[in-house]
Amino acid sequence: MRKFYVFILIYVLFGISFSKAQSEVYLHLIKTADSLFYFKEYKKSTYAYTWAFRVNNYRSTLNDRYKAGRAWSQYGVPDSAYFHLLKIAEQGNFIDYDRVIADEAFKPIQNDPRWVKFTNAVKQNHQRAEANLDQTLKAQLDTIHDNLLHWHAKLDSVKRKHPKDSIKIAEITKTVSYKDSLYKEIVTDLWKAIGWIGPNVVGKKARDAQFYVLKFASLYTQKKYYPLFKKAVKDDFATLEQMAIIEDIMALKQGKKQIYGTQLAYDNKGNYYLQPIESQTKTNQLRAEIGLIPLEEYLKDYGID
Repeated sequence: MRKFYVFILIYVLFGISFSKAQSEVYLHLIKTADSLFYFKEYKKSTYAYTWAFRVNNYRSTLNDRYKAGRAWSQYGVPDSAYFHLLKIAEQGNFIDYDRVIADEAFKPIQNDPRWVKFTNAVKQNHQRAEANLDQTLKAQLDTIHDNLLHWHAKLDSVKRKHPKDSIKIAEITKTVSYKDSLYKEIVTDLWKAIGWIGPNVVGKKARDAQFYVLKFASLYTQKKYYPLFKKAVKDDFATLEQMAIIEDIMALKQGKKQIYGTQLAYDNKGNYYLQPIESQTKTNQLRAEIGLIPLEEYLKDYGID
């Protein structure tokens, strides 16, 4: 507590507003809570979330409240877990039903009768949101999402299975480049007109289509729209994992080492390898802060020891 007041005093002395100081402390505490949860320090994690909400006058994002509910669930205090979960479901119109149902962090509290109340509320929010989506824009972005993933997966498959088939790789690369360029023009026109489009307007899949367009774009385009993307992350219109991927890609394109260790490549035999990272210890700490699994576990999924 003493450290908190010292931190605020420093901000005031340097001419920074109290509201900005609150915001900075809030973000710092949320990062700390996320990291503690990642390392299974659930009790300490709940305290950090609680202090974050207190210093920010109990204002928070839906996602931060959701994470607090997860922490309290894992700590074994269902009353506190449901305080946050019912708040986001009934007052915040939280809509991510698929995420809730798949989240194993809630297993300790699923036998509580409030689980049905919470999940039903989220499901109803989701259904209402789906009914109010911009169906025309959603269909357009859904198609972009599916086509981008299809063609990039096809290219990756050929590179892995037939790394010496330069003709086939060149043929598919040409198609992929055309698709990337075409969809970049469509989506950047949307960004210029209305900004980054949230899942509340087009749904999650269409939201993610914008991320993939940025992921496969040139460095010039990534730099140009990075501020818009960063704001989308802040507004929960894009995810922290997506932010990590974009930042790693941009770093590598500029000859730097990646920060989060999200980017792999293939050798001439089609085997995966990790592209350069700053430091494994630092990378794991940063991954923990945004909820990514340890680098070692991530690499095992790709056959990298």
